Amino acid sequence: MEALVENIFNLSGLNLIIWCMYIGIVLATIYSYYQKQIIGGFVTKLRQAGANSPENAKSLEELGYLHHAAIRRELSKPAPLRKMVWEVEDNHQEGEDGVIFCSRETRLDLNTGRFYVPEEKRIEAEMRYEVKGNDLFAVIMSIVVFFALAVLACAFLPTLMDLIEF
Repeated sequence: MEALVENIFNLSGLNLIIWCMYIGIVLATIYSYYQKQIIGGFVTKLRQAGANSPENAKSLEELGYLHHAAIRRELSKPAPLRKMVWEVEDNHQEGEDGVIFCSRETRLDLNTGRFYVPEEKRIEAEMRYEVKGNDLFAVIMSIVVFFALAVLACAFLPTLMDLIEF
């Protein structure tokens, strides 16, 4: 039994590849949770507040996100969220290639800025940041299940490969 446990956590060869894949899956799961729950929660709150035009735009303070570091970071850089959540003073234009781009006259102030999800980006935002089905329980369960699969793969894959004689 001790040799089996030692074989599972031996970080060389095939085991190293399996554990690296497991770490990648865990990181992807956590990032997906962040995108759907944290960023998606903000987009959902904007939509529920009726912020779908510059006239109905809401500030971060009105939405309860004034001191939310993740949302402030995502809004202050050219991230996918900024392509779907526009600020009132953004000047969106369609380029020659049909791509909409944003140009601003002034620097974005997150403390006073008013944000909205324009109607033409509503469906894209709903699809990208759909919150359903990605809760903390699902994240924890997927991490546990993939850990069990990684342990089984490390335990039995070398034996199977010896039987096949690669």
